Amino acid sequence: MKKLHPFLSFCSLLVLFIAFVLPALLNNVYAEKLEVKPTIRISPAALSFDCTIQLKAKKIVVTNISKSKLDIEASAKQPWILVKPQRHDEVPPMGTGAFTVSINCGELKGVDPYVGNIWITGGDFGQKVPVRVKPQIEFAPR
Repeated sequence: MKKLHPFLSFCSLLVLFIAFVLPALLNNVYAEKLEVKPTIRISPAALSFDCTIQLKAKKIVVTNISKSKLDIEASAKQPWILVKPQRHDEVPPMGTGAFTVSINCGELKGVDPYVGNIWITGGDFGQKVPVRVKPQIEFAPR
């Protein structure tokens, strides 16, 4: 039986390492970095509005549950969801920031419910708050 050259043996081991061991090691490293612990607590977790009755704004209260000050932001991509303010700067640990949410019912047409999201971030953590709206019912004149 012929012996392999020591360099070829080394290359074979290197290829095996790159193909099988290195991806597993990198997976563990990236998995640890992707695990982001919550830094905020949001209440309520969802909002519901009804444009057929007198509409009132609602509040979302965000609590900083981290050990350091956080900038907390809230935004919505749907133009019919209005969030004010959009940012609270340097909320201390266990401090809160409140966001007022209202709906522009004039932009909603039809009878099917509208669903959107408010995205709230604090530190490296973010969470969606679903917003469900029952639009106004419009009757055509006879």
